[in-house]
Amino acid sequence: MGEGKRPSGLRAALRHRDFALLSGAMAVSGSGNFLFNVTLIVYILDKTGSSAWVAAASIVHFLPYVLLGPIGGEIADRFDKRKVMIVADLGAGTAMVALTVAAATGGPALVAVVLSAVVTVFSALYFPSTSAATPALVGEDDLAAANTVMAAIENVNIAVGPALGGVLLLLGSPAAAFGVNAATFFTSAALTWPIRTSLKTESPERGEDDAKPSLGARLQEGVRAITGRQEIVLLVFVSLALMVFYGQELVLYALVAKELLGTGDSGLGFLFAATGVGGILVAGFAARLDGVRRQGTVLVIGTIAAGIPMIALAGVRASWLAYVLLTIEGAAFVVASVLYMTLLQRLLPQAVLGRVMGIMDSLLVSGIILGSLLAPIVVEVLGLPGALAFGGSLVIIPGAALFSRATSIDAAAEAKASELEPIVAVLERVGMFRGASLPTLEGLAQAAAHETVNAGDVLIREGAEPDDLYVIVSGTVVVTAAGDGFGRERVLDRIGPDGCVGEIGLLEQIPRTATVTAETDCEVLRIRGEEFLRIVTDGPGAAPPDLRAGVASRLAKTRPTTELGLA
Repeated sequence: MGEGKRPSGLRAALRHRDFALLSGAMAVSGSGNFLFNVTLIVYILDKTGSSAWVAAASIVHFLPYVLLGPIGGEIADRFDKRKVMIVADLGAGTAMVALTVAAATGGPALVAVVLSAVVTVFSALYFPSTSAATPALVGEDDLAAANTVMAAIENVNIAVGPALGGVLLLLGSPAAAFGVNAATFFTSAALTWPIRTSLKTESPERGEDDAKPSLGARLQEGVRAITGRQEIVLLVFVSLALMVFYGQELVLYALVAKELLGTGDSGLGFLFAATGVGGILVAGFAARLDGVRRQGTVLVIGTIAAGIPMIALAGVRASWLAYVLLTIEGAAFVVASVLYMTLLQRLLPQAVLGRVMGIMDSLLVSGIILGSLLAPIVVEVLGLPGALAFGGSLVIIPGAALFSRATSIDAAAEAKASELEPIVAVLERVGMFRGASLPTLEGLAQAAAHETVNAGDVLIREGAEPDDLYVIVSGTVVVTAAGDGFGRERVLDRIGPDGCVGEIGLLEQIPRTATVTAETDCEVLRIRGEEFLRIVTDGPGAAPPDLRAGVASRLAKTRPTTELGLA
């Protein structure tokens, strides 16, 4: 696969069919969620005229994320994530239909609050599965690009969702807006249904006969995964600061539009639209961050840059300048969000990723609630300009505190790269890895075990189930297959240094098509099949063109074309 042929930026993630389907589902349902947030506030205010009711509705709306996030992560780890997402969409859509009926018949505010909580319960089950499914859908190489797509979708929804809600409220009623949101959930389920990639997760360290651990024990594993490494603790700290910052935005920017800029409610929409535009503009750059060595340093810069515009808003009275500042903020916020999510997904074991994301959902939504509750108190004490300065500093200070640690994280990453460099150099010479990116090669290098094989030892036996991939570092192996039915074997090939064997069964998910025996003493790199598939491909059914070409060539040698159906 030539490097020039490989899609880059956002296309690198969206070329994966199943991820494109998931992205479409999240884009549709996400826009409905932001539409719903605006409509619910309007409906509650119309029924009660009380800001206390609005506050209560917001708390009830967010609490299920806090309370059920870890359970959603546990469900994501234990069950098929595709089925979890479909059930969650159908449940949320059904609750939204009930809310549509309640609004159309003039139902009380309490009914709307309760039904909004039911919708959030299903959302709390939905989002951990999407985060945990992403690595399986795109592979290691395109993980940062996939996270950028998700961030870009969220930024578009921030701008489009509220605007769509406003239009529907202007043209119709809250019931119409609720009905449209119900349709977005059902559409999301329909887009998720055709996903083919297996999204089941089994813990590799336990056999089928071992007793399944309790829910509490598995959640404790997630907590230990977060707290067990200082780098992950720091990432969680920064991400929590970003969410507190976002929670303050929800309150402070409404006051900015009204009191500082004089643009009113419509101006608030433009402010949030500006942050969305910033995220979209930087999306292509953020998608390429997986190849940047000093990711910790870039994370620090993005975090600090996200807080500066909020502080600067205190002295701004021109709306156009405010929009420019918030475009910068949105861009920086996306860079920081993509990096912390990418680093979390790479540092954490796949087996605990779902429950960690569930715990993270609870922490992050708690941060939003904290920021929203903190903002009016700070405004009361310091005034709006002081509250803006305070809010921005809550992101800048953690970013600055991370700086000294970020340099050590970068140094550790460089040391790790140096350690892997000899193995990466071997993999670069292997034909089927030609054009693979550095993150892919490093991922394979980390998964590779160096082994010595004696002459006459069998690495792969014909007819066995596929397990591992072998890269020949030194020596020669001979490839044989059953011959004419009289016990005689055919010698198909001899493979020396910089060759590999074992990819056919893994990529095609078929029994081994030949026997591979060490002809001389050999040094090999042994890569577990599941790791090879996770890092290099989307799953068993897809692979880069150079891998496919090599597989077809070797299959032609080991099986008759009539048996394989090959042209």
